[in-house]
Amino acid sequence: ILIDGRDINAVDIKGDPLPTLVYLAREKRPQYHHHFKAGAMNALIRVSSRISNGPIILNVDCDMYSNNSKSIKYSLCIFMDEEKGDEIAYIQFPQKFNNLTKNDIYGSSLRVIQQLELAGLDANGGPMYIGTGCFHRREALCGKKYEKNYKVDWKKLNDTKANESASVLEETCKVLASCTFEHNTPWGKEMGLKYGILVEDIITGLSIKCRGWKSMYLNPEREGFLGVAPTTLLQLLVQHTRWAEGHLQIFLSRYCSLVYGYKRIPLKLRLAYCPFNLWAANCLATLYYVVVPCLCLLKGFSLFPKISSPWVVPFVYVAFVHRAYSLGEFLWCGGTFRGWCNDQRVWLFKRTTSYFFAFFQTILKLLGYSQLTFALTAKVSDENVSERYEQELIEFGATSPMFDILATLAMLNLFGSFGAIKKVILDADEDFKVLDQFGLQILLCLVLVTINLPVYQALFFRKDNGKLPSSVTYKSIIFALLACTVAMPKLLSHLSSGAWYNGMMNQFNKNQREILGCQVLGFYHEQRKIGKQKLSSTLRNEASKGTSTVSVNRSWNRATHYGDKHSLSVMAYEYPSEKLSVHPSDDGCSDLTFYALLEAASFTRIWLPFCRKLKVEPRLPEAYFRKTVKHADDSAMAK
Repeated sequence: ILIDGRDINAVDIKGDPLPTLVYLAREKRPQYHHHFKAGAMNALIRVSSRISNGPIILNVDCDMYSNNSKSIKYSLCIFMDEEKGDEIAYIQFPQKFNNLTKNDIYGSSLRVIQQLELAGLDANGGPMYIGTGCFHRREALCGKKYEKNYKVDWKKLNDTKANESASVLEETCKVLASCTFEHNTPWGKEMGLKYGILVEDIITGLSIKCRGWKSMYLNPEREGFLGVAPTTLLQLLVQHTRWAEGHLQIFLSRYCSLVYGYKRIPLKLRLAYCPFNLWAANCLATLYYVVVPCLCLLKGFSLFPKISSPWVVPFVYVAFVHRAYSLGEFLWCGGTFRGWCNDQRVWLFKRTTSYFFAFFQTILKLLGYSQLTFALTAKVSDENVSERYEQELIEFGATSPMFDILATLAMLNLFGSFGAIKKVILDADEDFKVLDQFGLQILLCLVLVTINLPVYQALFFRKDNGKLPSSVTYKSIIFALLACTVAMPKLLSHLSSGAWYNGMMNQFNKNQREILGCQVLGFYHEQRKIGKQKLSSTLRNEASKGTSTVSVNRSWNRATHYGDKHSLSVMAYEYPSEKLSVHPSDDGCSDLTFYALLEAASFTRIWLPFCRKLKVEPRLPEAYFRKTVKHADDSAMAK
């Protein structure tokens, strides 16, 4: 317990009380499953119930911070509404980011989903719980069923704090955070966050609604919470692989909304979950349209009606009108035309890689050939990657099966386009019969080539470290040529000569030796070990400069900084400090996190009066040490 809000000495420099601040590092042992983020959340729920037992719980991811000090007041106004407030289990804020580029190069904002689809769910019973930026009613999260005419006694709930001393509470709470506490208990099943599904937040929100509760979507003009979006393509694809895999697991399990929600939630709400649950399955249709029309074009098979046929109208409608509607929807949500193009590109990349891997990994797990794993999304990138991200250059720079697929599909459609152009040129003297017969297939190939322009640049033209490795280039060319031979057997005679192949493989072996040498020699770094006394003094020196940001080691700086920045931003809410408790956890046992939070607790005595006096937004120390103002509406910060 770093700050005990009950202690009369826990005050800031103005004499006002400070919120309670508790750091939790739960026990983990190899023989006990820790259940990833869901297990950490459940441990926090138990420990906080023993120390503060607040009736409302705010769940914020480590890389997010509060950007609106009034978020808690907005939420409590809904929870305490006399007519409908008692039936609300949680209030979900949109997941937004502070590092998006102008045109959102990776489509991380999920603009249409956040502003339209989740908001539209309010009419069907409320949005799904997305794992962060969510205010929960403790009773609902701990398994309580909603009953008609249920009324909350707020006075009774506000008088539930423990009377023991901080040292006694620390000892008793160790039992609640032990790895054996949940054995043979309802935790993870009927209480807290659900276990066994990668997207534990989605299934937890669904189960809460099936117990009779409702939820609400709150999207104020000033963003309630901001986080860090992926800055490389691989980070994004790995993140969406986990999401898509978890959603498909839900659809194929007993928690499928169509079955689990039967007679519990409205039909339209059960159906609203299905488009998200079937993300992974959509890979099959997308891969068909990316691969089959191209190969059939090379083979000479027509898949669509002729341009001169009236039956072409439905296909033209789908191809043009639907995309025009999508563009209008995106622009209405505040996006740009280039942002929409990037969104369409990433949509294709996710469906042909992330969703494809998620689909087959889920099938393998159902058949018992794979175990449940939780892939973490990296939150830290080096300076060169960040510079290319700001320039809106797609970051490849690594070998991955996902990039092999992307590059192969891009090369396949490039070869298909070359073959189509050759056919059109040779057919120019015959009234363009080929163009009439294969017009839509040629158009589809050209559109796919346009979408994949950044892939071609990374394969052949870029010289920076964000390009695709040479091994990916060679594999994609070989796989694409092999696929083309299925459609054009005449290529076999050209390929059988072998001269071009030998030269390419010699160059490939040379590049592989260079890459392997770089991996062995270039990426070996010795970790510095810093003692506790030196670490504490370093942190104290940083705090004396007026910032709580830790600057001990580059690899440690960001990870620790995330921990104390979201804690400080929440502690600075416009809300009575004696009623506010903050329980951060790094889900491990890090000395650095503990000492960073200890220094942050000291810095709070200066930081909170500063926020109250100047009414600044955002209430995040880091924002006032940046070289530029990231939010134009932060006039106080600019001054």
